Amino acid sequence: VKAKNTGNKPYPLTLWLHSIPAMSTPKSDDIYLPGLANVAEVGKIQVINLDHNKLVKVGKTEKKNCFVAPSSPWSARISHSSPLMFAYLLNKNDLMPKGIFYTWSGKKDNDFIQTQEVILNPVTIKPGDTHEWKYKIALFGGMFGISDIINGYAINYRYKMEQDTLRIKFKVCCAEFQEAQWLQIKIRDINDPGNGPTFGEARIMLPIMQPNKPVTVVADLKKMKEGTFRMFAEIARKGFHVVPGPIIKIKKIIRFEPEK
Repeated sequence: VKAKNTGNKPYPLTLWLHSIPAMSTPKSDDIYLPGLANVAEVGKIQVINLDHNKLVKVGKTEKKNCFVAPSSPWSARISHSSPLMFAYLLNKNDLMPKGIFYTWSGKKDNDFIQTQEVILNPVTIKPGDTHEWKYKIALFGGMFGISDIINGYAINYRYKMEQDTLRIKFKVCCAEFQEAQWLQIKIRDINDPGNGPTFGEARIMLPIMQPNKPVTVVADLKKMKEGTFRMFAEIARKGFHVVPGPIIKIKKIIRFEPEK
């Protein structure tokens, strides 16, 4: 989207992205918004205040307005009718630090609707200048859940403990063809901003991927400790970032000591 100021004075402008896919008619879709912690307002708009960066899952709700400060440059909605996800893939610089995720829900002409919206950073365009925003709309087939979208890869993970080993199963899908890449993960304390000790890590090869054909890969992290953790991840060595969810809670470790 490109805008040009044809006037003779600076023009303030905020671009809103707006859609109502309604993929689960007559039900409501689930909307997933990666939320930023410890933020009460963005500009003059009150947002959901979170204790930790996490996925905010918005289903059918009586609360008409929902504003979330973004921690990652994407938002998604998933159908209840078929394994299909609709996502905005955004330019981080267009979204942060003053952008907001937004959804409105309610009835229109006796039908329930739920919008999926993004309010991008406000800009001021000088006379004669242009400003350009770039984003993608992507459809990921075969996905019933989402943990993160990294470099065009939609990832949904689940975990369980087997004795003292943390087994993490990843379902990965792409909207476009992707060459084989490495997925690297690190497990850190829930309150770690990203530079503290690592309690577990793994490197998993993602195969050549065709659009809308999910694959499943598994990582086993041994000798884990009890605690509450979160995942940091990167693909193709493009930098680690916090995966919005789920939080990893390990309550009890079972270890079998070798016989003497």
